[in-house]
Amino acid sequence: MSKSKRGSTRKSRKSSPAIVSKRPATQQLVTSRSAPAPVYKTGFSPAIWNAAKSEAKQEMIATAVAQGVMNYTQLAESITSIFLQADDLRLAFLLDEISREEDLAGRGMLTAVVVRKSNGQPGKGFFRLAKQLGRNTSCETTFWIEELRTVHKSWRREAVGHCTLLPVTMSASIEIDGLPAVS
Repeated sequence: MSKSKRGSTRKSRKSSPAIVSKRPATQQLVTSRSAPAPVYKTGFSPAIWNAAKSEAKQEMIATAVAQGVMNYTQLAESITSIFLQADDLRLAFLLDEISREEDLAGRGMLTAVVVRKSNGQPGKGFFRLAKQLGRNTSCETTFWIEELRTVHKSWRREAVGHCTLLPVTMSASIEIDGLPAVS
């Protein structure tokens, strides 16, 4: 507590309690006037945040396996654990965490598959993070194309690695939907 000039007592900002939203528990916001733990910058509990991160990651992996790209709106709409919009800063936090984890796993920055509708390339946050990770981003377009190729190649290998091809031997005749039997 500290005294103001008028002699009244007021609480110090550093000791103020957390403010909890009246939203449903699944979207509970937790904020504080003091520096919160990094996960609470998002406003969601770790369990809910991780569920949203998992949903986003699965969508991006499916896009990478298909050798494609998706825009920020498509990604935001695919996340059902929490409500995010394409321009939500928390979506940027989510993408940052996923990129760091995937890069650490040696599969490149998975978020390379997420692009802006306006120009078909990732946003500035993608390139800022790439610089922090030690990448050469002097030519952003070239860097992004190379990173996208790395991600596509990594996830294509992962997808193929999870498929087991079994040898098929047929010793009997097989008839399929009224077609002549093949032996």
